[in-house]
Amino acid sequence: MGGWLDNERIYQGLHRLSMVWAVIVRVDLWTLFISRIKEDIMTKMWFSGLIEECDCINKVTENLIINLGLDINVEECSICEKTMLEERIEYMNHSAICDKCSVVTIPCCSCLNLIHTLEDDVNYHDGKSYCEDCFSDLVFCECCNEIVENPHEIKVEDEYVTLCSRCKRDEYFQCNHCSKWFSQDDNNHYSDDNGNWICENCYSDNYQNCSSCGALIDTDSSYYDEHSDQSYCSSCYRDLENSLMDDEPNFRLMRIDNEDEPFAVGMELEFECDGNRKDIAHYVKDELYPLFWCKSDASLSDRNGLEIPCQPMSWEFFLDRGKDKLEDLLEFLQKEGCTAWGTNAGIHISLSKRGFNTSHTYKFLKFFYENPEYIFKISRRKKWNFEKYCDCISLDRKGLAKKFKEDNNGYGCKYEAVNMCHSSHYEIRIFAGTLKTSSVLANIEFCRGVYMYTKQEKAKDISVKRFEQYILGFDPSSYQNFIKLFKIGG
Repeated sequence: MGGWLDNERIYQGLHRLSMVWAVIVRVDLWTLFISRIKEDIMTKMWFSGLIEECDCINKVTENLIINLGLDINVEECSICEKTMLEERIEYMNHSAICDKCSVVTIPCCSCLNLIHTLEDDVNYHDGKSYCEDCFSDLVFCECCNEIVENPHEIKVEDEYVTLCSRCKRDEYFQCNHCSKWFSQDDNNHYSDDNGNWICENCYSDNYQNCSSCGALIDTDSSYYDEHSDQSYCSSCYRDLENSLMDDEPNFRLMRIDNEDEPFAVGMELEFECDGNRKDIAHYVKDELYPLFWCKSDASLSDRNGLEIPCQPMSWEFFLDRGKDKLEDLLEFLQKEGCTAWGTNAGIHISLSKRGFNTSHTYKFLKFFYENPEYIFKISRRKKWNFEKYCDCISLDRKGLAKKFKEDNNGYGCKYEAVNMCHSSHYEIRIFAGTLKTSSVLANIEFCRGVYMYTKQEKAKDISVKRFEQYILGFDPSSYQNFIKLFKIGG
């Protein structure tokens, strides 16, 4: 039987016959046929060549490959489900695809499932392909049409808009007053001094611009200045207040050079106002400047504390002009609801050093520091307040001499009954704050009385009793407020 295998035509016949035997011949005869072909190398090569020319491998051919043990690898295409030679197969996302199907197959960039472009719908965005399911799950910004992973939904004119973070920030704004959203292209908008956006309607109804810096401010939060009929933001209003403060005149109304009357008195009046510092400062500026001016006081409330100093005045000038101005000021402050009594406020009265010589200064200090209980009574301060702002400890002759020397050399303390640290004047700091005219005048009269008394009295004779006798005997009308307030001689 071995000779018939040498004829190629017989091989072809056997091939055609094998196709029929695959269906009708008994299994044992088919097995004998296959076993004889497997023994002939030329026959196996001939079959391999035929198979490699096939577009696809059917089941019969696949079985023949297996039964003949041919060195041919095949794979099923996951798209068309046809079996192909392995060299006609490529792998896409771990799936086997034949060379024909690979031309019309792309992967979904989201789920990586394969899309057959001739059979399935393909959705493209920004150069990427999506299957229908993945594309339907995407959320797009309605402004820039970009895919949004964390979308923002806002309501604009009764319609909801889906946006990315960038478009929400750059293309839309939320009114800080009404909280509504608007497109920046469709609505005029304004920015207040805090960087908040305001829509056009809210701007016209509830906002205005600061008359000084132009910043947008809420009308309810603006500060109105009736003197200029203008509205200001808090910062500019504070600047306006400050411009009225600390405007100490750079000149003096008079020269204190009268040798017969070298005494000159000045004053610092501290108090707290009822939120109307600017109105008070305007009044002082318009009506009393340059005799009086306003300044802030750090020892009082930052927003409500004020201090009004005055220029030094001779006693004659004070009686002629200063007293009336002082009374007008105190009356105005009381009408404005200002307070001084019961607060940290005080009254400081200054006496020019021109009116003192060394002996007089010593006697003046002696009166204060040898009579601390009397000075405390005259001050009308609380004990703790007195000790904090104007301490007056009892000193003997040696201690008084030491204090006089140290204070005159600039080593003294500010918070004492008599502050000697200033170059031009001595400051009497003992008095409690008050806006009552008779009480303020009583304090001035007391300082004037001590000055005049110690000027003519011998140092060894300085005493409270002789001081009060001097006040009553010299000219009681000049000290009537002091005499009445402390019941001198009563």
